[in-house]
Amino acid sequence: MHKLILIGPLLNSENSLEFEDKVIFVDGGLNFKDLVKSKEFTSIGDNDSSKTECEIKLNVYKDRSDLHHALYHNPKYQEYDLYGFLGGRLDHEFFNLGECFHFIDHLGHKTKANFYQNEELKLQILPKGKHSIIINGQFSISSLNHMKIEIAGAAKYKGSFNFSPLSSQGLSNISDGIVKINSDSTFFLFYISE
Repeated sequence: MHKLILIGPLLNSENSLEFEDKVIFVDGGLNFKDLVKSKEFTSIGDNDSSKTECEIKLNVYKDRSDLHHALYHNPKYQEYDLYGFLGGRLDHEFFNLGECFHFIDHLGHKTKANFYQNEELKLQILPKGKHSIIINGQFSISSLNHMKIEIAGAAKYKGSFNFSPLSSQGLSNISDGIVKINSDSTFFLFYISE
């Protein structure tokens, strides 16, 4: 299987969204079911933010987030597109990014997570290895791990670097074409819109 779509409680879209791939509504994401069209869907959560009962009901007293359970119930995809998980409470956003980072890091192969806000790609979590990515504009790179990284191609700031976790060393690069990245760790790639 190729791609899984996850819809969270902060979906911000004026348009209806249509997907060919399976959709999972994560708890409060189920409130947007009428905006999302898909041939196959389910829902998972503890119903603390959903107005409708989730198909896969989680205990409200669990020790991990609804998103964590949605990911680890579905480890067989190559790509995870997440809508409605950015914004809102900073702690929720930070932990959602952390859960996805550890999930991609745990899988250890060519799997990635794409986070969208208002249908615009805002960030990716990419596995260690070589990547060639078209980037037209500003971008930033960071990791939750110590990371050796090489940045080449159309990036303004190129070279080999040793990044500390969440350091600002990869902040505010710019490109107008293909950026080549080789890293020894899973990493965040932020797309900065003007």
